[in-house]
Amino acid sequence: MIDVSRKLNRHSGTHILPQLSQRSFGVGRRCGLEPLESRRLLALAVTGVQLNGTEWTEETRAYFADNGLGDGAFSIGDAGQQSIPVGLGGANQIWVTFSEPLNTTNLQGALQIDGAENSYQITGFEYDAATRTAQWTLVEPLGIDFLTIGLDASQVRNTRGDMLDGEWTNGESSFPSGDGANGGDFSFRINVLPGDTNRDGRVNLTDFTALKDSFGGAQPGIAGDVNGDTVVDLNDFNGLKTNFGREIDPGSTLLSAFDLGVLTEQRQLVNEVGPRVFGGDDRIDVYKFTLLDHQSITATLSDRTDSIRFWLVHDRSANGILDPNETLEFNRSGNNSNIQVAEDLVPGTYYLQVVSGWDDSYTDSRTSYTLTLAGQPIEVTNPSDPGSSLATATDLSVLNDVVTRVDVVGASDRVDVYRFTLANHQSVTATLSGRTEDSRFWLVHDRNSNGILDPNETLEFNRSGNSSNIQVAEDLVPGTYYLQIASGWDDSYTDSSTRYTLTLAGQPIEVTNPSDPGSSLATATDLSVLNGVVTRVDVVGGSDRIDVYRFTLANHQSVTATLSDRTEDSRLWLVHDRNSNGILDPNETLEFNRSGNSSNIQVAEDLVPGTYYLQIASGWDDSYTDSSTRYTLTLAGQPIEVTNPSDPGSGFAVATDLGILNGVISRVDVVGGSDPVDVYRFSVTGSLAITATLAERTEDIRLWLVQDTNGNRRFDNGEARQFNRSGNSSNVQVTDELGTGVYYLWVASGWDDSYTDSSTKYTLTLSGVAQLAALEAAFADLETLE
Repeated sequence: MIDVSRKLNRHSGTHILPQLSQRSFGVGRRCGLEPLESRRLLALAVTGVQLNGTEWTEETRAYFADNGLGDGAFSIGDAGQQSIPVGLGGANQIWVTFSEPLNTTNLQGALQIDGAENSYQITGFEYDAATRTAQWTLVEPLGIDFLTIGLDASQVRNTRGDMLDGEWTNGESSFPSGDGANGGDFSFRINVLPGDTNRDGRVNLTDFTALKDSFGGAQPGIAGDVNGDTVVDLNDFNGLKTNFGREIDPGSTLLSAFDLGVLTEQRQLVNEVGPRVFGGDDRIDVYKFTLLDHQSITATLSDRTDSIRFWLVHDRSANGILDPNETLEFNRSGNNSNIQVAEDLVPGTYYLQVVSGWDDSYTDSRTSYTLTLAGQPIEVTNPSDPGSSLATATDLSVLNDVVTRVDVVGASDRVDVYRFTLANHQSVTATLSGRTEDSRFWLVHDRNSNGILDPNETLEFNRSGNSSNIQVAEDLVPGTYYLQIASGWDDSYTDSSTRYTLTLAGQPIEVTNPSDPGSSLATATDLSVLNGVVTRVDVVGGSDRIDVYRFTLANHQSVTATLSDRTEDSRLWLVHDRNSNGILDPNETLEFNRSGNSSNIQVAEDLVPGTYYLQIASGWDDSYTDSSTRYTLTLAGQPIEVTNPSDPGSGFAVATDLGILNGVISRVDVVGGSDPVDVYRFSVTGSLAITATLAERTEDIRLWLVQDTNGNRRFDNGEARQFNRSGNSSNVQVTDELGTGVYYLWVASGWDDSYTDSSTKYTLTLSGVAQLAALEAAFADLETLE
């Protein structure tokens, strides 16, 4: 039975395990005793782990108690406190406290100790039933090491025979151990670094200064007292000197990573990775560091002797696991050359993972290495990080001059979005320069104002996989626009990270329209009566995807409309609103043209007097409507000299009368648009061979020779004597032999009635030769041949 009174025999080198109270393991939840008071444990669990040194003084132990570090021994914290190293030397006992009384059978052999630097042997065991604490004594004190203690659940049982509920995740779990069910080994990591007086994981000048300031005096605990004997003397100096420059070996997961803290200066660590000399496995070392500002980070592995791999990682899912899309940069080498990973990073927490071997199939190489981590501050110009959506974009205000921003995108900040406003028409150019990684660049108009980048809202997109500049440029109308910058070549590779310099500039566009043209036939801008050449300069696209102009012809004209000075895809319609409903219906387009490059776009048509429209739209088609471009519209008309005193009628009853055909009759007119049919009437006396020809056409046209056989003044089936048409510029002709009577020539625009809105001038020539004269001419030809 262990004496539960607190005793100390400094001369004999032995220390008797003291009576442990409910505050034995430090403060609050860290050691697991307070939760035991508030909830019932369902299974036998570990509630605390402590280290003890038999040479530590009573004053040192009192220091532990007064500072919440444990009563009687030094408590190892849980969760985020577990990785903090023990900076005191001389620890040669491991104490483990349980939630229930134990059956001590086989308990001495239940503890296994796996050290990374050393091997350890157990020389003694005691159990204090009053505090439910088991104590294992080691042959030699713990030196610099990160060790794992393990308890075999089958050998640790309560008095009822239930096995230990020992499941534990290092760096994450809190006391008590387990998942609430009996059975589960306990595996617990402890970091020991004698001389680390401030417990920051390294023995350096800070620790030496603490020792120097306390030298020669009494300083219990770890503030300069390296060996725990209360006196700060040469023994402490020698202990710190031996370990000077050393650091704790890191864990093998993101959760158990060795925390380098906030990176404010270059850090250098010397370590080894690979199978341990004394057995076990140390194939992975993981370091964690934090940035409080934007920095260009370079991490280098040097002084290697074997193959090694190196990752720079951002745990974007915060699950403590290196997932496939969380590697910012990776490198490896099979020889002794240096390995480096480098990236521009935003503030946040990052990890460096070092793994032995060229790949996972070659895991038995072991190498020492020197890790050097350095950061160079990046002077960003944004007062705060740009938002990551259109709704939270950083406002650059009204664009009146060149705007420059320097920032970093990637890792925990994969998207930066800026908003700017144009008060006038401008040619806008945005450039990303100074990059080090893949990135993407959007110029956006949020046309539905929902704060989301929808598929048809990208005015221009560009990306680059190298360090060359990325540029988006567009001619824009007044309104609000966005620039979105994203890391990576595409969404499947989102964790590259890079600095960038954004330069946004605008060049005013002098438009000629007093106000923006309307976007429908009903709201079209009126160019009035066309009497010469009309020119307009404007911008179409973005928030103004359609511009519509209206013009009027007082006479027949050959009209040409041209779009020039364009920078993006655009479309051009010449329209006749035949049903006057203010909407462009399918059969109202006289001519249409478009272009996907900077060449001019032109529509041309011969037109009758009336009202017409020019519609200009951005994009190649309606599926891509958010390109935007300036344009110069030039509208010109050339008068057509028609020979008819008035427009020919469009039916039998109103047909233009050409009189009795006796020779050649010629007429020049225009058909199409608001006048899709011209009808001529002529009379024949006697017997004539007639020919009717349509020449000088520019569009599809049709020609009928008709006789109103039933006299109802309607063009009925079976009344067409001859018909012809042409889809090109060749002449259209009909011929027939006619007797005395009244006949009609129908001229109609278009190839057929489904396409009735082409329009063209034409020259109609009608000739008739009497049959007798024709025969006489034929006989004369024969006589000539004889």
